Amino acid sequence: MGIKLPKPYYDAGADCLTCFAANTTPDKVYVRFFLVGPCVPHTPPACKVPPNDRVFVVPQQVGFPCNYDYVDANWHVQFTFNLAGPHRSWLSLTDQPGWLYFSDTIPGCMPDGHVFHNSYVACGALECASGGIGIVSWTHEALDLMSKLVIPTGDTTFMEFFADDANNNVYRFASHYFRMNLKIKAD
Repeated sequence: MGIKLPKPYYDAGADCLTCFAANTTPDKVYVRFFLVGPCVPHTPPACKVPPNDRVFVVPQQVGFPCNYDYVDANWHVQFTFNLAGPHRSWLSLTDQPGWLYFSDTIPGCMPDGHVFHNSYVACGALECASGGIGIVSWTHEALDLMSKLVIPTGDTTFMEFFADDANNNVYRFASHYFRMNLKIKAD
């Protein structure tokens, strides 16, 4: 059920001065995909079911402080605050061995909790999925909400984030210890 929230705030990683002040770059980001639809019939021979509703913890890439990279046996999630060319933020999801599931860019530095919209809107020769959204967060907004509402952080509180039908971020905080289950919509 969600991810354990860090004690305020996150750990700072190497400085990405393109988008952050010194000592404020997150050492990891949280990425979650929703409503990414599989291509049926699959053009590539072995497409996987898109990882909707899974939270990926994507660590900062060593030596590239504006880039975040997650790889396991099934998925490769990439996020950057500083894509080459005109400055853009970019989110991508591919499977292993590299079929395409999700990609989107926005100009400039993205804010915490930004909703990316999949640029793959139709299935082609290399795509295994189309449509859907991806949310990237490093918990600034969630922890700020918790602080304002005096919700405890740490090992007993869990958070998940998702988008509602209108693409608003919804934060859910839960704690068995504090007998709490709270949803907050952030416009």
